[in-house]
Parts: sequence; C-alpha cells; structure tokens
Amino acid sequence: MTRQRIKFTIITGIVIMGIVFLLGIFYSENIPSGILLRAGITKNNVAISADSFSFRHYFITDKGEPAGIMTLQRNGKLWSKYYYSKDVSISKSSPNISLLKSFQPIYKDYTGKVIPVWGGSVSDYKDEYQSVKISIDGNIKEPTSSIRKGGKIYFFT
Repeated sequence: MTRQRIKFTIITGIVIMGIVFLLGIFYSENIPSGILLRAGITKNNVAISADSFSFRHYFITDKGEPAGIMTLQRNGKLWSKYYYSKDVSISKSSPNISLLKSFQPIYKDYTGKVIPVWGGSVSDYKDEYQSVKISIDGNIKEPTSSIRKGGKIYFFT
C-alpha cells in the first residue's frame, strides 16, 4: 500500500466513526427508544404507555414493581425527555395497589399550568369484569388506558 492510500483509509475510518458517533447521539437524544435506553429503561421495563396531546407517558417497572413514569415531549417529529417521576406510593389500606404521579404542562386561560398524570398498578384477580377506579383528591376516576400484564393491571388516568 502506498502512503497516500494509508492516509485515505485512516481519514475514511475517522469520518465513518464520527458519523456513527453523531447518529448515536441523535438517537439517544431524539428517538423515544433511545431516550429510554439512555435512562437505563428497556422494552421489558415498560408496562404501558399512553399519549396525551404532544406528550407520551411510559409506566416503568423494575422487577415487576412500579418504578416511575417517564414523560417525553414531542417537538415536531423528534422527542425529548420532559420529566421522570419516581414518586411511588403504596396504598395503606390495600397493599396490592401502587400509584405514581407525574406531570404534564398545558396552556389554559392564557397561562401555563401543570396537570398531574396518575399511573398505577393493582393485582389482577382474574375476574373478567374487574374494573379499576381510584380516588384522587376525593374524586373517583376511571383509567383512560389500562392493560393486564403479569398478574397485574397497569393503568393511566
């Protein structure tokens, strides 16, 4: 090989590595699966996801137990991490119920506000007609989305 060919090969290798590096950064900063992976969350950790306006909420579990809610915000065709809540509370009256609280901003009445997003899990009693209703600040709410998975019902409200 000539000296010129060696230089060309080295420069081409550096350019290719740079492009791969930049694509990796783009993936981990702007694509939902990349953002979740960067936070250490795999597909197996996501129990349920729900879309609300330009936000997507992921109910995260760790070893079958609720671990948090990751909220991503859509910016055009790209996404960014908005909030990751790890505030898990277990019901004192019924230990088989876990609730998580996250937040989502909205623009209402000419001002910005933050609304809570509740997610949770409850043990599945294998009853086909089992429904979930929770009391939040004295108001009874039904989930907007739910799924049965691994002996539990996961939900968002």
